[in-house]
Amino acid sequence: GIERSPFYYLLAKLNVLKNGYSKDVQIYFGDFKKLERDIQNADVVYLYLLNSVLANIEDWLFSNIGPDTRVVSLAFNFCKHKPIKTSSANNLGRKTKIELYKR
Repeated sequence: GIERSPFYYLLAKLNVLKNGYSKDVQIYFGDFKKLERDIQNADVVYLYLLNSVLANIEDWLFSNIGPDTRVVSLAFNFCKHKPIKTSSANNLGRKTKIELYKR
């Protein structure tokens, strides 16, 4: 994961450690556009970003992920790419959609 908020970065790191996933999950602090190499090697990119932000990064993201990378978006969707699967999930007690994309 890549988080630009110091608070949520530390919270994510603590959750990864607490739940024993430190060998499987990596959390980076900063702007994901500066971490292209890591995005290219990711198995899954999980996004919880507004539609306007997704529209802003869509071309960049899909041109920089690997051919087998799965992109998961919670609650918001891309403009140009269509999900290969849509499901529902609970987010903060509300039913919302979760979408799976591939390049």
